Amino acid sequence: MAEDEKRKFTPGQNLYYNIPHFANPLFFKDQEVEFDIQEYAYIKKFNIPPAKCIDEADMNRLVVYSIIDEELTACDKRMKEKNNGSR
Repeated sequence: MAEDEKRKFTPGQNLYYNIPHFANPLFFKDQEVEFDIQEYAYIKKFNIPPAKCIDEADMNRLVVYSIIDEELTACDKRMKEKNNGSR
């Protein structure tokens, strides 16, 4: 995005900060998104592999889990920066 030329924020963070200016954020959240986030949380919390082996893993799910992981990591990083007074 033009506002973030230095790539300080992830695409999800950019959406978080910018969507309320032009759309209702709930428009982008549906039952499938909720399911993906909940499934990711179970996989992480209970250490459940998404497949028996990488060859059997569903590529679309791996992409979704990767995006969720990236955004959660960025949220944690941003929270730490805010708590330490950094921007």
